Amino acid sequence: MITNTCRICDHGNPPEARFCGGCGQGLQMICRFCAHSNPGGSKFCNECGGQLNLLPCPRCGAVIEITANSC
Repeated sequence: MITNTCRICDHGNPPEARFCGGCGQGLQMICRFCAHSNPGGSKFCNECGGQLNLLPCPRCGAVIEITANSC
């Protein structure tokens, strides 16, 4: 049973897949603010609306780009 279709390449994946077997795209994106699981390729969280490319700084809690080590 294939039900997890990739939004990037339209490849059908098994429901438990975390990454697409066709292109390698992540099929789930976890929000760093509320821990909600979102479809791969999403830019904003479906639960809290937070930007998925941002995260709270581990030292002070300020919002920073996901590629930064700290603020």
